[in-house]
Amino acid sequence: MKSSYSHIFLFWTLPSISMVEAYKKKCKLLNNAMYSMKSIEITTFQNKILKLKEIGIESGRFYGFESIKGGIKKISLNINDIKNIILL
Repeated sequence: MKSSYSHIFLFWTLPSISMVEAYKKKCKLLNNAMYSMKSIEITTFQNKILKLKEIGIESGRFYGFESIKGGIKKISLNINDIKNIILL
């Protein structure tokens, strides 16, 4: 009986650890882009590509600034929706 509990616990914690590591990696890349003032390209899990001129942080949330015709649009970034980040 005790062995089955340890298998369940191990099965539950391994994906959680990898998800936390992926989250930290994405946050680190966004921080690097913010401090280096570089443009980035983000691919979401819905295969949408965002080309952002600048990254900012406000109230603990990341925002991206996308240039559109005649102005700049502020986009809230959800870390869990990001598949890939490329620093340009």
